[in-house]
Amino acid sequence: MIRILLFLLLSSTICFSQKTLFLGNNTAICKDFIDDKVDTVQLHPLEDYDLIYIFSGARSVLNTNFLQELDTFLTRGKGIYIGSENWPMQSEARILTQHLFQKEFWENQSNLSSSGEVSDHKVIASENIDPGRSVATFPMDVRLKVEVWLGDEPLILSSEYLGGRIILDGGYSRFYCPLNNEENKVLWDEIAAFLLGN
Repeated sequence: MIRILLFLLLSSTICFSQKTLFLGNNTAICKDFIDDKVDTVQLHPLEDYDLIYIFSGARSVLNTNFLQELDTFLTRGKGIYIGSENWPMQSEARILTQHLFQKEFWENQSNLSSSGEVSDHKVIASENIDPGRSVATFPMDVRLKVEVWLGDEPLILSSEYLGGRIILDGGYSRFYCPLNNEENKVLWDEIAAFLLGN
């Protein structure tokens, strides 16, 4: 009984001490995925956060110090999710991926009625990935592992880069409330677990 109480106390302390930042076009993200303690405005230096989600919009919300802070954030072993969609919802993603990889998402005209196909990498084990409404794909890069394919194009990629962890996702609209389902919740949890190093 004492072990159970200690475990619960320790688990709740870890959960409450975690700081998460959501930036960009996050208002349509289903509340089922969002913890009430998430900052939607950068209130602290990036290094104070454990996890950052950026949902690209038509106009960037990133300030001039963000890219410098991002490098430090990653070197401290933390995780960032960079979500994109088709143009114009690519502003922050283009800035960040140019900074990190010197590449950008591009529009994808693949048949969206089929689900994304999971690769052999095990960061994302979910099957039947919903690609999203208007996806963008990312060029191949040796620094990135393709987690989910859309046709023959990378839709979701992962990287352990600069000491931290990165997910690039070309279809974040799958996390909008109208598209919310159990498979998307499992995918969200798998992404968060990777970014947190679990």
